[in-house]
Amino acid sequence: MRRIAACALVLAVLLTACARGSSAGGPGTVRIGASDAGSTVSVRVGDRVLVALGAPPRTGRWTLAAYPRGVLSLVSSDLGRGRFEFAAEAPGAGQVLVIMKTVCGSVAAPCNRASEDPENPSDGLGGDVPLRPFKVTVEVS
Repeated sequence: MRRIAACALVLAVLLTACARGSSAGGPGTVRIGASDAGSTVSVRVGDRVLVALGAPPRTGRWTLAAYPRGVLSLVSSDLGRGRFEFAAEAPGAGQVLVIMKTVCGSVAAPCNRASEDPENPSDGLGGDVPLRPFKVTVEVS
């Protein structure tokens, strides 16, 4: 009888330890902010990556320029709040590039269509030179 009770106790302890280990190792969310620019962030397949840069100034607009497709998938974006959420889909690495451009018509980027290059038309955001690029490397394992 004591032997059965001892085995039951050991089994209960092992099951509790396994349950704690599996919940702690589950998918998580990694938050990336403006202070992380230029850094490398490591995540695991299944994790979420939230890039939160904040609202742009009145004369600017965030644009998601690039991310490693096949490694990350875009889940949602909110340009007005500078938020981009990704899911880590597969092992690999690449850069997430978000650019703040000036809004056409602002003092920094007046709308001057007469001088627009016909080979490289404007997207209406006041030119091709970014005011503030944000770049971070994401490694998925």
